[in-house]
Amino acid sequence: MRILITGANGFIGGYLVAYLLKQGHEITCCARDVASTERRFPLARTIACDFNRDLTIDAWLPRVQDMDAVINCAGILKGSRRQNINNIHYQAPLALFQACEQSAIPRVIQLSALGVEDGPDIDYVTTKRRLDETLQTMNLSSCILRPSLVYANGAYGGTALLRALASLPWIIPLIDSGDARFQPVAMFDLVKVFEQVLHGRQQGIINVVGPRPVAVRDILIHLRQWLGFGYARTVSMSSRLIKPLTKLGDRLALGPLNSVSYQMTLHENMADYQPLRAVIDFDLAPFPEGLNYYPSQTQDRWHARLYFLRPLLKISLVLLWLLSGLIPLLGVNQQAEHLLLTAGIPQSLVAVVQTGSCLWDMFLGMALLFSFKNKWIGLLQFATIAVYTVVGGIGLAWLWLDPLAPLLKNIPILTAVLIWLAIEDMR
Repeated sequence: MRILITGANGFIGGYLVAYLLKQGHEITCCARDVASTERRFPLARTIACDFNRDLTIDAWLPRVQDMDAVINCAGILKGSRRQNINNIHYQAPLALFQACEQSAIPRVIQLSALGVEDGPDIDYVTTKRRLDETLQTMNLSSCILRPSLVYANGAYGGTALLRALASLPWIIPLIDSGDARFQPVAMFDLVKVFEQVLHGRQQGIINVVGPRPVAVRDILIHLRQWLGFGYARTVSMSSRLIKPLTKLGDRLALGPLNSVSYQMTLHENMADYQPLRAVIDFDLAPFPEGLNYYPSQTQDRWHARLYFLRPLLKISLVLLWLLSGLIPLLGVNQQAEHLLLTAGIPQSLVAVVQTGSCLWDMFLGMALLFSFKNKWIGLLQFATIAVYTVVGGIGLAWLWLDPLAPLLKNIPILTAVLIWLAIEDMR
């Protein structure tokens, strides 16, 4: 079959592309980052799309032409200034489905999420539910798949957060008692469901759930065992303590550590398994048995342990730049002026150099805080520290031997910036 897949660079979309290619289908990937998608899936055709902008039928008609099926896997957990969640979850896919309707595409599949029919009143839920309802009224052979928590050998979003929580030293924190239940689905089962629905005639909504409900507490314990880490005690934490942290995550763009993930975790993710089993010809693997088909590797343990260090590293660098700029401007310590004079800066330029460097440091801190062009800001941080170190090392060479190591400390800071550059992209 000739199949168009949107969201092909996403967590589920990527696995689906790889599986359908292996089954011999001709896949066209729709993605914003064409170059990256082409590198990941060299056997597929890749075309550009942007769900923030492609909001009309005319934008999609050329893309769906001659397709046997269209699968929409595009989605985000939370909107931002760059990502309009209403466009991504409703306006753009609606235009896509209208183009499919006009072109008489034989089969359309929408990837939704379990719980959107009665979930919390948040944009993630309401936009997905609205699209699901609209799709069911259209003249299309369509099916809506609503999976529960999906796990695989890779991790992204909620599953990455759960792995990180499970890997913390000594304790596993739980929201309240950790009794909220899910029916986890193995990725290798989910992609098989996609293919069987692709070839079938099922219409409407199919809840894709594992055969066995599992409490969040037990999911975390099993994930810790799977990662190979030793025993840790589960500790219940009040939701009143967790909620402010998720609000901070919203402000600082800390990935899945946000209010949407928090609210979805509190909401049970349950459905009857039998309706799914009636329309497919295999049994889904229960959790944790399905997890054990994917033995954990070194990179899984590294990723889980580094997960919470990533935002901590970001906050540390933000504070470094903001305070290094603010303290001299406030005149709390006059040593900066003395050092500039000692380094050979003319008296007439000292105030200009000091003020300029302070404002530059604060700019770097604010840009990093609000995730403005992370890679460029990372490179500018590295260059700035390198320049400060070279200038200080030549003009104030005695600082290399200072017992407080003001210049030597720049070496681990440069390393920290390089680590940030390596892990700043959540994908």
